[in-house]
Amino acid sequence: MDKNLDQLVDLATEEISRKVDHLPEQMTPLGQKKLTKKEQVERYAEMRDNPEKWLDLIAEHGLVETIDYAKKMEALYVAESHTDTTGL
Repeated sequence: MDKNLDQLVDLATEEISRKVDHLPEQMTPLGQKKLTKKEQVERYAEMRDNPEKWLDLIAEHGLVETIDYAKKMEALYVAESHTDTTGL
C-alpha cells in the first residue's frame, strides 16, 4: 500500500513539474508594473535623501544589490536632471 502511494506521489510530482516547466514566465513580478525610466527616476528622487528608505531597501534586498541600484539610479538621476536644465 505504501509503495503504491509513493509511486502515485512520484507520478503526480513529475506531472506537475512538467506542466510548470511549460508555463510562460511572468515579465514583471505579480502585482507590479514596469515603470518607465522617468517614473523610476521620480521614485528614486523621493527616497534619495531619506536614510530610513535606504535602510529599508538594504533590509529587503541586501547591501550589494542596493549599492548596484544606487549607482544605476544616480546616473539616471543626474542624466535626467541635466536634461531638465538644458531642455534637451
